[in-house]
Amino acid sequence: LNEAYRAARAQLSAVFASELNRAGRSKATVLDEIDLELSWPAWDTLRTRQGCSVDRSRKLVTELVTSVLAPFEAPAPKRRKR
Repeated sequence: LNEAYRAARAQLSAVFASELNRAGRSKATVLDEIDLELSWPAWDTLRTRQGCSVDRSRKLVTELVTSVLAPFEAPAPKRRKR
């Protein structure tokens, strides 16, 4: 179980590498937050304890992860003037 957890966390680190790199010193905290938000216990709480539908659970998890990563998004590309 510990090995599976470490592998899953490594995947999160790889998938969100650019955002985590922009997080600088907050990298470990941001990774901890994403790890928690995307964990099975969090999903299970939404579905089982709170009775949320799959669609509602997806929406909530997406909003949580987006709010954590928003400060570290890449700047939008500049548009060329015509």
